[in-house]
Amino acid sequence: QRAIGKPKRHAAEIRRRFEANPRGATAGLDAAHEASFLVDQLIRCLYDYAMEKAYPLANPTSAEKLTLAAVGGYGRGELAPFSDIDLLFLLPYKLTPHSEQVVEFMLYRLWDLGLKVGHAARTVQEDALKDEMLVLAEGHCLANQALAACGAKQGSRSGLQGSMQAATLETLVNLVAAGYGTTLIPALAADSLGQRGIVLKPLAGRSVRTIRLASRPGFPRPQALRALEKVIRKAVKAKL
Repeated sequence: QRAIGKPKRHAAEIRRRFEANPRGATAGLDAAHEASFLVDQLIRCLYDYAMEKAYPLANPTSAEKLTLAAVGGYGRGELAPFSDIDLLFLLPYKLTPHSEQVVEFMLYRLWDLGLKVGHAARTVQEDALKDEMLVLAEGHCLANQALAACGAKQGSRSGLQGSMQAATLETLVNLVAAGYGTTLIPALAADSLGQRGIVLKPLAGRSVRTIRLASRPGFPRPQALRALEKVIRKAVKAKL
């Protein structure tokens, strides 16, 4: 609790200073750079604590080395307020028990601090990182559809050995933009990707998914659901 309480107080003070910044909206890019620098220090301290205090190794092997990389807006040093902190854990070989402990320790501490973290863990072979298939982690609503499109059975990832799994769609896009591989993206989410230098190619064959709108009994604004339905139908129709 003490290890979390102190960073929480510092995080609250950092946010207070940003909100009290007299430069206001005219210094948005400066604020993004400063936020990235502050998160750098937080993650550096957390990594050192995990490796040296929480899970120290007297004589680590080459397989137990771990590199932590930032991707996306955070990787560019431009962390916007309330944006995800996208992290890539790079391993020399397969994930060892020690590396898994370090990764989980860091992620849970960052979540405890109230930060939104997009993350992926993968191994680095001697060949290039490109041409790898990036997939969503199990539990994401698009995960099984992506697996089916890759020819893998639902719930099975055996056909995607060596692929990287990420927790959010935004993290996948950031990894692709950074040159770490390819992924499948819904057409509705693809409009702005060309502006980021990502090449879009239509998927061979037809892939469909069902979209359902659900509300609790007695929802007071049924007209809002009908309006949302019209927006979705219009957007989907434009993509067909």
